Amino acid sequence: MPVGTIQRASYLQGSSILHQCDARVKFALLISFLLTAAFLPIGAWMVYGLLAGLLAVGVLASDLPAAVLLKRTLILEIPILLVLLPQLFLRKGNFVILTEIKEFQIAFSLTNLVRVASLLIRSYISLGFAVLITAVTRFEDLLAGMRACGLPRLLAAIFALMWRYLFVLIEEMERMTQARASRSASSEDTSTRTGGSFGWRAQVTGGMAGALLLRTLERSERIYQAMQARGYDGEVRLGYAGEPLTHGQKAAMLLMLLMGIALVLIAYGMNGV
Repeated sequence: MPVGTIQRASYLQGSSILHQCDARVKFALLISFLLTAAFLPIGAWMVYGLLAGLLAVGVLASDLPAAVLLKRTLILEIPILLVLLPQLFLRKGNFVILTEIKEFQIAFSLTNLVRVASLLIRSYISLGFAVLITAVTRFEDLLAGMRACGLPRLLAAIFALMWRYLFVLIEEMERMTQARASRSASSEDTSTRTGGSFGWRAQVTGGMAGALLLRTLERSERIYQAMQARGYDGEVRLGYAGEPLTHGQKAAMLLMLLMGIALVLIAYGMNGV
């Protein structure tokens, strides 16, 4: 897959309201949403539902296929799910026995069930909103908006270079994989070297990873020398015009922040905290 195709994979082209919105406003909206979800208490189900409703409104306003956004979010949610599920069985609480195997019992805590469910819902909503914003905003525009909102130039440079060369390395790995496949004819006898037994494939994969690491180090040194030769001063030029925000945009950013604070206070008030 060409690098340009991979780079545009996260962005879904469109002409919706969210697509046309200023990148700084979308970045402020994303930060407000994420902070609100992060500071909500455990078990604030009504507020979770309200945030999910806001996310649904955003998906409708983006004119993007909900199935695509749902799939992307589920993929990102899998590592969080794997981390949180063991908490059902490890933390203390009032346990409910699921089954017994001889002298062993498999049980989970109801208190931990509420905690894990709350964290899963909050993380899924947060990831869903992040996926939505990245789907309606080109990475370059989003990074420029982050820089305009005060992101340190060092972090902006790191993010820009990471985003650019991540796909270069993916393409390099794909070429190495294709080269390995072209030199590894299949055979009925999987114990032979040409047949590609599991042990041999693992050995070759390890060698490819080492070669890719060396190529990455060499490439990074060449890129840094080229950047210095071109007068790199630590600032990545993103081509952002930097038009001043309108009063309406500033008001919208302030309103989003106040709404987030209000939702957190309401949630804690409902939980009696």
